[in-house]
Amino acid sequence: MASIIPYLFLAVLSMATAQQRSFNLSRGSSLFPTENSSILSPSGLFAFGFFPYGDGFAVGIWFEGTPQKTVVWVAYRNDPPLSPNATIAFTSDVRLVVQELGGQEKSITDNVPASFASILDSGNFALYNSGSTVVWQSFDYPMDTILPGILLTAGNQLVSSTSESNHSMGNFRIAMQIDGNVVLYPIGSPNTGNYAYWATNTSSFGKNVKLTLDGNGRLYMLNSSGVNAKNITPGATHSGGKAYRATIDADGIFRLYSHNLSESGNWSIEWAVPGDVCGPKGICGMNGFCDIQNQQFVCICPPGFVFINQEQKDLGCNRSFTTESCDFKTNQTKYIIQEMQNTVIEQSTYAFLSPTTNEECKQACLEDCNCDAAFFQGQECMKQKLPLTFGRFTGDSSTSTFVKVGIDLGGNGFGAPNINPIKRTKVLRVDILIIGVACVAFSVILLAFSALLMRYRIWRNYQPRESLDINVPEDEIILVDWVTSCFKANEVLKLVPEVVDVQSLERMIRIGLWCVEEEPTFRPAMKKVVQMLEGTMHVPIPPCARSSVERISSSSIGIEP
Repeated sequence: MASIIPYLFLAVLSMATAQQRSFNLSRGSSLFPTENSSILSPSGLFAFGFFPYGDGFAVGIWFEGTPQKTVVWVAYRNDPPLSPNATIAFTSDVRLVVQELGGQEKSITDNVPASFASILDSGNFALYNSGSTVVWQSFDYPMDTILPGILLTAGNQLVSSTSESNHSMGNFRIAMQIDGNVVLYPIGSPNTGNYAYWATNTSSFGKNVKLTLDGNGRLYMLNSSGVNAKNITPGATHSGGKAYRATIDADGIFRLYSHNLSESGNWSIEWAVPGDVCGPKGICGMNGFCDIQNQQFVCICPPGFVFINQEQKDLGCNRSFTTESCDFKTNQTKYIIQEMQNTVIEQSTYAFLSPTTNEECKQACLEDCNCDAAFFQGQECMKQKLPLTFGRFTGDSSTSTFVKVGIDLGGNGFGAPNINPIKRTKVLRVDILIIGVACVAFSVILLAFSALLMRYRIWRNYQPRESLDINVPEDEIILVDWVTSCFKANEVLKLVPEVVDVQSLERMIRIGLWCVEEEPTFRPAMKKVVQMLEGTMHVPIPPCARSSVERISSSSIGIEP
């Protein structure tokens, strides 16, 4: 009896609203996004209709009787938002559809003809024929949530949402397999054990097993005879006026939630699997590694990789350098091995070395053109190709992942591996953009001015020396020569009319001289110029400003080809 009181309380509170919001949809009635947008269940706990979504609206079912208005079902979840001109209505042939301006329409209920529809206190949206028999119900098509009364039958699954506010299909699923197992998988994977990250291990239960939830929060399995085969969660002795739902969330965790209907608080987590937030396989996408920080998962790219999307790090990582074909090597890229300690990856091994040492494993991958990474454990070395899947950090100090990182020499020694990828971000700053443009302009001016002076120098060779009145050294006539000379003599302040920071000036001069190098292959790409201006890349001494000894020394360490 106590469990009924909150529902009665909600019914009284919603009575005034219910005068404007009907419990049913019948022929001739319509719903609109901006007014008369939904219908309520008798107690006011659930609603069906339009709700705000993105920059428009969507059609779905949600908890109206909770502060969060939690969505549990969406029609056409992968479609873009609807416009404010959309309408939910019965057509002349008694199909329930959503209509857009211009006559476009989509059936909400599989084109099943019906006399009327209603949203029940269970959260089930049902269509009825003229004899009040259910001919279609949302409980047969669950999205990411099991409500009390829903039966997830063999061969069906729940699919997570992309995020709490984006209800399109996400990256994880929970499958009620025909072998009797309930298993959590990443989306798009086959139903095989190496992709599973949690299971009930109930394959002995046979076919036609169902997963369901009761009103007391007990998640359990029914066998083909309808008998309770296994309790997954114990459940409460009585519901105590609580609402329950079991949801596979966007992070791949399957959680059982409860909400006290007599209070205005948030949903409480009663149970969750797996207990490890990095447990869901693929939580950080291809080539991404999952780490736990402050009890939350954090995605990290391995060395030499950057996030595909900084705002959606679960999409994974891509290489930040260009690799060479093993068949057509130009020797423009050199490689080093970076170690990620205490990590594991899903092994897609193409070559196996054992017994071996840590250093031997690194060297074996470095010398193998086909090797992108290697997983080392104990005395075993397993060579891997991209993509790296299901990477994560662990507490096991005996495991490491060796990642091959390319250094693009490009003839100038500016290649630099991404040694600390978690701190590497691509932020478009206006000041850096201005400096970058200024650098290009500076380079163009230097080239143009040098070209003009060179033409003057050639013309001067054909004129009598007596007609010239040049009172400055010759190297000051050629701007590049003058700048180079001052740089070599540590007299860069002669180049500017006022006192400036010497280190900053020297850095700008180095960058400028690199940009006007006579040998085109020595000039850095603009991407690297911007990195030098940002201060994230070391600026070597330009070739034109080096002594002959420095040239020989630097060429041996890869600054020049």
